[in-house]
Amino acid sequence: MENSIFSLDAPTLAWVALGVALLCALYIVVIVASRIRRVVGAQQESIDAPLPTSDLPAVSVVVYAHNTGAQMASLIDAIFGQDYPSAIEVIIAHDESSEDNAKDSDFSTTDVITTLQQRYSHLTVTYVPLGARNVSRKKLAITLGVKAASHPVIVVTDGHARITSHDWLRCMTRHFISTNNGGDGATIVIGYASLVEGDNEYSKPLSRRIAFDQARDGVRYLSCAIKGHTYRGDSANLAYLREAFFAHRGFADYLNLRAGDDDLFVASMAERFPGVAVELSPASIIEIPDDMPSIGHREKRHQRDFTRQYLSQWPFRLWGSVSLAWWLWLGATAATIVLAIPYLIPLIAVAIIWIGLWLSVMIYWRRACKALMTRRLFFTVPFLSLWYPLYNLKFRWLVRRHTESQYTWSENFKSL
Repeated sequence: MENSIFSLDAPTLAWVALGVALLCALYIVVIVASRIRRVVGAQQESIDAPLPTSDLPAVSVVVYAHNTGAQMASLIDAIFGQDYPSAIEVIIAHDESSEDNAKDSDFSTTDVITTLQQRYSHLTVTYVPLGARNVSRKKLAITLGVKAASHPVIVVTDGHARITSHDWLRCMTRHFISTNNGGDGATIVIGYASLVEGDNEYSKPLSRRIAFDQARDGVRYLSCAIKGHTYRGDSANLAYLREAFFAHRGFADYLNLRAGDDDLFVASMAERFPGVAVELSPASIIEIPDDMPSIGHREKRHQRDFTRQYLSQWPFRLWGSVSLAWWLWLGATAATIVLAIPYLIPLIAVAIIWIGLWLSVMIYWRRACKALMTRRLFFTVPFLSLWYPLYNLKFRWLVRRHTESQYTWSENFKSL
């Protein structure tokens, strides 16, 4: 009996299940590793490329402001404090709300803007009045900001953002330099914004599931953009040529939707105009502090899960196949164990596959989290990967349940 447990006489179905487990594990590792290596490699290229000290274009930074309060003051200070050799102007695209103008608030956005205007002469403010309805307020605010801009390059960010480097603008705009002068001659530059927990002592921490969802989403859309299959960017860290914005008629093709300012817009712009660059150097990555990151993340997921129906589906299907492979691997592994007992060779083989798969994805996703400057993950990655389809299903169900709220004519909508 002692010799028989090391024989290869395990049932045929056990070997079939083992083969399925191996194929699924290989598929997961190949897809995940290749995409993460693409993003990490692009970041290393951005780090290695020297920052230009001349020929940089004059830039207009459009800051979307909605319920930003005192946070925006430090952002505007950081923008005007950039180490940038060309002209900078800042346009605050103020999307007014009742909270912005609350008389009893110490953090009124209107008061902050008034103080900033006294401090900076190159600061312009545009307004979307509180009474504006049946329109995407964010798209209108950004459009007004771009129209008010006087420089050829537009960089869009969010009033809640935190810039951590004096080289942020140089990193984002160096791609607009003509190819002859060492740049890419880009039309659009896609940067990255990382959701982080706020500075308030009562801030909720960024959960592991949100960190994983953020990293997975970032790797998916950035790896596609790097390969020339651009389908979205991030409106908190995005740059494009002003003339291209107007040649594309801005957001005119989806004014009936409340969202779409950084996915539908970027996807259609990239299809029409050549030259999409991805900037991932650590100096270019900005942070979005949020005292309640789960709420901010949920709102973004609702928007993007709704607008994805208008985008190319293959990136979503590819990553959906990875989720399917995880569950097939789990089922095949369990079947191998049940069918192979008491034969040890298939059991040892399935254990090796198990360990190899888990170690590989843990190492690669930790590298991705480091590159995207989000919460580092390791031991929880396999469990989060298995749970992810259920997490996705929850959001898809919520989107179907609240579809009307994503259109501009809906009254039952919480402002984004």
